[in-house]
Amino acid sequence: MNMQLEDGEIVSPRTDSRGHAVPEPPAATQGEQVQGDDSVHRLPATGSAIKVEDSGQTSGEWSLITCRRDPPRVDVTPRHRKTPTRRRSLASFGISELSESQVLFYLGVLGVEALLLPRFQYTRCSKKGMWLCKLTIYGHTFDLGQAFHTKFEARCEVSRKAMARLQRQFPDWTVPEEPRDGLCYGWDWVEILREYCIQNALPAPEYTKYNHKQGYRHVVEVADTSHFGALKHYTRERDSRNAAAHMALHTLLVSKNEPPSGLCGPVALCQSDQSQLALVPREQIHVDDSGAGIRHPFAQYRHLKRSADDGSQETTRGNRKKARTPSTRDVQGIWEGNANLLPLADNVRLQPVEEPDKKDEKRWSVTPAELELRFNGLGLYTWKLREICQLLSLENPEIRTTKKSVSGMETNGDYKVGAYFKDDPFLARASPVGQIEFKGTVFGAQQACARVVIEYLINMVKEDTLLEDQAAQERDRLKNWGNTTF
Repeated sequence: MNMQLEDGEIVSPRTDSRGHAVPEPPAATQGEQVQGDDSVHRLPATGSAIKVEDSGQTSGEWSLITCRRDPPRVDVTPRHRKTPTRRRSLASFGISELSESQVLFYLGVLGVEALLLPRFQYTRCSKKGMWLCKLTIYGHTFDLGQAFHTKFEARCEVSRKAMARLQRQFPDWTVPEEPRDGLCYGWDWVEILREYCIQNALPAPEYTKYNHKQGYRHVVEVADTSHFGALKHYTRERDSRNAAAHMALHTLLVSKNEPPSGLCGPVALCQSDQSQLALVPREQIHVDDSGAGIRHPFAQYRHLKRSADDGSQETTRGNRKKARTPSTRDVQGIWEGNANLLPLADNVRLQPVEEPDKKDEKRWSVTPAELELRFNGLGLYTWKLREICQLLSLENPEIRTTKKSVSGMETNGDYKVGAYFKDDPFLARASPVGQIEFKGTVFGAQQACARVVIEYLINMVKEDTLLEDQAAQERDRLKNWGNTTF
């Protein structure tokens, strides 16, 4: 029994222990391993493949016919160029199944894209150093009312509650992918990281390109930290920058420390890019592998978003077109059912409230100079005290004289004298005012006490006038802020 090849080569057939012929294994493609009865055979990398046909004879003869195959196609796709994974929406998974890093990263990215301006507020409990956390997302506050051991745990749990609310309200929103060893298509992480810095009043990220023999590699510096992409090099420069920005944003959002931020919320946006406050929330914008934009299921909100670059386009007088402004009815129809996310209609402005200038009211109607002029005039001090009290709209005080030692009918002696006010609250608490000890007659003691009381009242008016002048200067400085020329 012989086996013949078309090219004339004779090959001995394989037989079992009884002498019967054993058929050859089926043909395989180039480089494929074929498992036989007792050994493993590898077909040659080059040459003809072999096809086996049964001759239909009981003698066990087999004829082999050679057949040519096309050369195999070699996959030259780089290892990091994986097929893009299918984008997942908020409705496609359970919020309770997400890890802590996924919850923080998803909420952070969606907050940047939809301009939700998430802000965390922490309160330390008095018992055992526990922490309470409140999360505010565009006017809606989430509070668990439960204390946690660390700020990170509190931030994760309140973020999970906010994600559950967003899942019910916007189930079609697309969630991002965490950094991995491949490219994340459909997300412009460079732009998202830039807007994150704007919304948190951080300096703009800076990218540095490194020379690599096999491609590109970038490092991004943001918030005093440096970040590389997941791979050591990328074939395209755009992919390298995008991966570095992706890794930087992920690190900032999921860090156990507080994410760095300067000013918070709309204050930061007004100082940098006020046009982003045109509408909240706004739609997500992704890019595909070629860089072209991709619309998502909630692209119906696209026509409501104002682009920051619309004002920079040059127009001629002949082809100017007025952009269509969405009516209030259209806006209410789209955002119906969520009062917290209802945007204001155009040209709705509160009328400025002009407060009339009020004349500064002073405690005293006379100046200290006028009082000193009356004090230095001629007359008894008791008369001067009565006149000064009338100018200050005060009651005439009662001067009480107490003799410390009694020795018969002598008029001279040691006296303790002071003035008592009843109507004015401050002077009533300060009474006795001008209390002194005097050696002499009762009349002399009363005059000496009246002189001390007059000096006390003049100093009091001086202090009150000085405080009123300082307060008036401070009000003028705040009122004229920005109009001062240097």
